[in-house]
Amino acid sequence: MWGEREVTAVVRYGRWEVVRELGRGGQGVAHLVIDSDKVDVERVLVRVRQAVVGLNAIRTAEQQRAHALELLGLLEEYFGRQNPQNCAALKVLHPEVLKDENARRRLEAEVAVLARLSHPSLIGVLDARIDQGWFVTPYYTEGTLASQLQRFVGRPAEALQVFRSLVEGVVELHRQGIVHRDIKPENIFVSSDRLVLGDFGIAYVDDAGKTRVSEKYENVGSRDWMPAWAMGMRVEDVRPSFDVFSLGKVLWALVSGRTKVRLWYFDHPEFDLVQQFPNDERMCWVNRLLAGSVREHERDVWPTAREFLEQLDEVLAILRRSGQVTSRDLPRFCRVCGYGTYDLIAREGTVGVHNLGFNPAGSELLRVFQCRNCGHVDLFRMTHNPPGWREERR
Repeated sequence: MWGEREVTAVVRYGRWEVVRELGRGGQGVAHLVIDSDKVDVERVLVRVRQAVVGLNAIRTAEQQRAHALELLGLLEEYFGRQNPQNCAALKVLHPEVLKDENARRRLEAEVAVLARLSHPSLIGVLDARIDQGWFVTPYYTEGTLASQLQRFVGRPAEALQVFRSLVEGVVELHRQGIVHRDIKPENIFVSSDRLVLGDFGIAYVDDAGKTRVSEKYENVGSRDWMPAWAMGMRVEDVRPSFDVFSLGKVLWALVSGRTKVRLWYFDHPEFDLVQQFPNDERMCWVNRLLAGSVREHERDVWPTAREFLEQLDEVLAILRRSGQVTSRDLPRFCRVCGYGTYDLIAREGTVGVHNLGFNPAGSELLRVFQCRNCGHVDLFRMTHNPPGWREERR
C-alpha cells in the first residue's frame, strides 16, 4: 500500500551497523557500516519520539516552532549518519570459508599486518574478530584507482605527485620487511590527493616466523601485475623488487589511462607512452622510471621502493624546473618565445657547425637547434648524450 515501507532487521558486527553491501567475492562480502558509537540510532529515535509528543502537547506557536526545529535537527542527524567520518568498510568471510583453516590463517595474518602499520598511504584496521571472521577498515568514498584511471591521463606531473604518496607507503612496508605482492589498481584506494594501499591478504612478512599463508611454490599476486621472474618462486624467496615491478605497472596505467601493459613491454610501440602522447616530452621521464621497474629480469629492477622513491623525486624536481628532453623524435618548444618548436639545423661534424665559429675538435662536437618561430638557437656540445636523448630514427 501507499506509504508503507519495507522494514529490514538491523545487522551489527560488534559496534558496526551494516548499511549496504559494497561488493562480494569468493572469500567474503564487503559492507559499508556505521560506527554506532558515533551515531547511536536508537538514541536518535527516542529523542525523535519525545520531540513529536512534545510538539503535540504545546499550544503556543513559538514553542511549537522551537520543537519543530529540534525535530528537524534530529532528522538531519539521522539521515546524515552516513557521513564518511562515521562510516567504515567491513569485510566478512563467507560462513563456509570461515570453516577453512587456511582462510582463517590468511585473515589473521592480514589483520596482524594491518595492525602493525601506521602510514597515511597504508590502510589501517579499526576493529576485528578473527573467531567470527570479520574486520573493519576505513572507508574511502572515492573508491579504488581502478575506477578512476582516467583521472590523470596525459597529466604526468600530477600523476607522479599522487603516485609518490603510494610509493612512500610501500617504502614503509619494505622498511618493516613486508612485501605486499598484490599491488594493483583494484587494491589501491583514492583519498583526495593521496593513494592508499589496501588488501594485505597475501602479504609476506620477513620475520622470525616467515609469516605467509601461501603454499611454498604457489604463484601469488595477480598475473597481469606481477613480474614473470616470480612465477613458481618460493614465497620466502620473494623480495621487495616484486612490489617495485607492480608499482611501475600501476604508474603506467595511471599516466596512460589504460588497464594493462603486457608483461614488461612498456617501451613497445603499442604501450610506449612517448608514442601515445607524441607532443608531451615529459613522457620520456616517466619512461625513465618504468625502465627501472618494469623489466624482464629482476637484476634490472630497483631492489626496493626506497630506490624508486629517490628516482621519482629526481624526475619530479626536473619537471618542476621545466627540464626539457633534447630528443629529435619529440617536438621541443622554444625556451624564448614558448610558441615555436626547435628543428635540428646542424649535426656534429657538418659545415654549419664550423661556420658558427666553434672548433669541434676530437669528440667535442656540436648539435645545433633553431626555433622555427623566433629563430632562437640552442647548442649542445655532444661529448655525451644529454639525459633523455633518443637517437634519431632512420
